[in-house]
Amino acid sequence: MVIGITGGIASGKSFLTYYLQELGYPVIDCDVITHQAYQEDTIQENIVKFFHTLDRKEIGNLVFSNPSLKKQLESILHPYIRKKVIEEIEKHATEELVFLDAPILIEAGFQDLVDRIIVVDAKDSIRLERLIKRDHISKSFALNKMHQQMSTEEKKQYADYILDNNGSLEETKININKLLETLRKEK
Repeated sequence: MVIGITGGIASGKSFLTYYLQELGYPVIDCDVITHQAYQEDTIQENIVKFFHTLDRKEIGNLVFSNPSLKKQLESILHPYIRKKVIEEIEKHATEELVFLDAPILIEAGFQDLVDRIIVVDAKDSIRLERLIKRDHISKSFALNKMHQQMSTEEKKQYADYILDNNGSLEETKININKLLETLRKEK
């Protein structure tokens, strides 16, 4: 069974995936695959053609403020990412549970690649605090980043499970373990 993990920025997806890996579960990381995409010659050529740079931070700033440029970047990256995700899923075909960490699982239309979807949920105030601390950015920039994404409430409409990540790390681990029990029973 392939389980997609998504949620808003700074909701705690990374903590979930690290914990799953600690427990020995395979996790396919779309961010890692995206980094790999930037190393592919054809993708580099297409990115440079439209953005005149390969600097991810610079590209991020461009697409952050321009929805048409964002769509252009997605049209370059998403086919590669989808292909690699499918390859990784096939590599783990004998595993009981395989997790796909895909922050934009729904936005990219990748939900057809998974059997279940977990949305990691945390209050906006907690996410804002985490984002400011993690990325060393201003409150206004962090709020802008949060508002540029699909809301957690929208993502919850696609969720089979919602993982509450508003408490302590120990409370979250308890919630993860309960969720794993449920998933193993469903398999």
